[in-house]
Amino acid sequence: MGWRGLSLMRQFAIRHPIAARNTNPKSLKMLSGGISPREAAWDELRKGRKIRPSRVALFVGLNNEPSTGLRRALTRLSEHHGLCIGVVSVMGRDRLELWRPTNV
Repeated sequence: MGWRGLSLMRQFAIRHPIAARNTNPKSLKMLSGGISPREAAWDELRKGRKIRPSRVALFVGLNNEPSTGLRRALTRLSEHHGLCIGVVSVMGRDRLELWRPTNV
């Protein structure tokens, strides 16, 4: 994906905040701002400077500490695929804890 694709996804999230945050599938046409056919949408999402995996991060929010199994799974994703997924835990009204794989 390129910077243009990232820009289009941000625009989608701003224009459709509820749809962007739910788990329902999104079509390329939706994410690209209405571009079709599918190949044209992919072409637009790929435009611009390429985004390196090391520049992408995802955080999952929990209301407790991440389990050992979740930590292991996220560590393996980081080690084998370069995908950084951290966990933000809400541990009380004024306390957040951040966990992420150590090899990041």
